[in-house]
Formats: sequence, structure tokens, C-alpha cells
Amino acid sequence: MSILVNAAYERVLVNCEAGLTNNRTQAWSISGWGKLTGTNSSTGHNQLLGIYTHTWSNPGFDMLGANGAFAGDLRCYNSFWYTSLSNDLPTDGNWHYYALCNDGAGTSTSLKAYVWDSSGTLYSSASRTSETVNVFTPIYFSFGAAPNYGDLVYAYWAYGRAWAGAALSQSEFETELASATVVKTSNIYSAFGADSVTDVSGNSRNWSAEGGATVETGTNPTIFTKKLKFFALGSAASTSSIKAAVARTLLARPSTVRWLARALSLALRVVRPY
Repeated sequence: MSILVNAAYERVLVNCEAGLTNNRTQAWSISGWGKLTGTNSSTGHNQLLGIYTHTWSNPGFDMLGANGAFAGDLRCYNSFWYTSLSNDLPTDGNWHYYALCNDGAGTSTSLKAYVWDSSGTLYSSASRTSETVNVFTPIYFSFGAAPNYGDLVYAYWAYGRAWAGAALSQSEFETELASATVVKTSNIYSAFGADSVTDVSGNSRNWSAEGGATVETGTNPTIFTKKLKFFALGSAASTSSIKAAVARTLLARPSTVRWLARALSLALRVVRPY
């Protein structure tokens, strides 16, 4: 199941005033799985996700969106500037993982955007550090249209998450996209799953489906699982050979290091026969 936004002014949002008062000096992150189906405007700024003030007319927004028609320029926006991502809006009809974060470093604040494909491979990204970033008080985390603004990218959304006080790194986002439950629980502000807008983070900050957004059945991303490749051990394996095999496993794919904690509890079972 997933939440569908496919008409003007539709969105899934949560009030963030309890966690954020300044978009420039406080870190934050938002991410989720999205399956894009079209755009509302052929010329406007079509929103995907971001943080916003109460109204679009009050210029306060940091967002990931698309310029113009479907298949348009994918952009990382602040109220006063934009940076194009390395690839345009995905139009292949598949699920992608979208993420946006701000490190809260004041005048040199860095707004970063990422998009991964359904296998967890980075598809597109952008980063912008600018002293011209507009300062505003964030009021909403939102997937879909901004509050009181109609243009958006039509999409199914699932496993949406927002953090207040933390800018997740690329590797942390990659850990999140592979899990149906929140991995980085510190600073998690709110999160929804695939079948409702109820907060599953434990913070009781439910999201709202507005403008006609609906929960849909039969459309849901498959959370992929990274698998470790293990080198085989003989039946008379010694302690030193076991250590060497584990070392070769990690060296063969350095990215698995960040997965080791989960692998130890879920999959890393070295059996030494007697």
C-alpha cells in the first residue's frame, strides 16, 4: 500500500514547529520512497518533498522538485536559488528513493538532495552551499504540494521519514531506504509507513493526507536487502582462517562495513564444525 497524491494541492504533511525554528541554523532531513506518475503544471515549480512555511506566498521553502512538465529538470530549491541535479526527473514508472537535508551551518548552510533507483543505486544528486539561502521558520515537512500551492509531481509515497536536528549522510540515507522501519532513531521527528499516515516513530506526530490524497492498495515498494558475499570455509577451518575470510569478505565490498551491525544480528553466522 502507499499514499497517492495526484491532483492539485494534494500532499502528505506534518507540522514541524515542535522541532524546528530556523531552516538555516538547525539541521533537518526528509526522505521517502516515491513512484512518480506525472506533474500538475507544465511550466511551474512542481514539488516532490521539502519543508515549508505556512503559505507559498510567504517565501520560505527548501525542497526537491521539478521544473515544468514531467521529465523536466529535477532541482534542489531554496526560496532564492536552485541547483539542478545530475539527472532529470525519473519517468520510468519505477520506485525511487528521494532525500533532502540541510546541515544547519548558518551562513554556509549546505542543502543536499539525493535520488536512488529501486535497487539502491544512486541515480542523481546535488549540493549547494550558499550565503543567499533564505531564512525562515519551518512549519511543515511535506510530500507533494506545498501548503496553499497547487503544483506538484504526482506520485505514490511510502515510508516517509523526517528528522529534526540531524542532517543524514548519504550512507545513512542508504541504510534507511533498505529498511521498512526507521534505522536512525535519534532525532527522528515523525515517520509513516506504507498503509496509513499514522506516525510509526513513536513520537505521536501523525501526518495528514490533504487535498484528496488517498491510501492505495497494490502499489508498494519492495524494500531491497543488501546481501553480503561470504567466502567459503573448509570443514577444518581455524580461527585465523575464519578471521581472514571475514576480512576478505569486507574488502571485497567496502560498503558492507556500515551494514555489519545489522548483518551480525541477522545473517553473520559462522559455523565451525567439530
